Amino acid sequence: MASPILFDSTIKILEIAIDLRAKRHQQIGTNIANLDTPGYKPQPLGFEEQLKRIPELLETASLGVTQKRHFPINEANISYTTAQVASTSTWEDGSDSVSLEEEMTKLAENNLMYNALAKILRGKFDKLRLAIREGR
Repeated sequence: MASPILFDSTIKILEIAIDLRAKRHQQIGTNIANLDTPGYKPQPLGFEEQLKRIPELLETASLGVTQKRHFPINEANISYTTAQVASTSTWEDGSDSVSLEEEMTKLAENNLMYNALAKILRGKFDKLRLAIREGR
């Protein structure tokens, strides 16, 4: 029987979070690239809302049923979505322009979070590798 510690939903959550961080990096890069474009409006990404939805998306996920005493599979309720870029006429501070300082700060924060998530995911895979090798 597989250990629930090894095969929990953490890896899937980390995968989704890393993908969202990569999309956020692209969005911030686009905002920086268009810094001097007249009339360009920064494109915010509903990033925090997407991250908050991860647990509810995975809440109904279950493993395959091999015995009648297992909980039923209910994967039909899971709908994976991709992050959507929302177009707005004003930015968070009410201005229509891109602030290089704000975007670089967001980029640095996003980079730190991406690296932290990658490190956690690497640790999960290291534990799986150790279990496969039986501790050798």
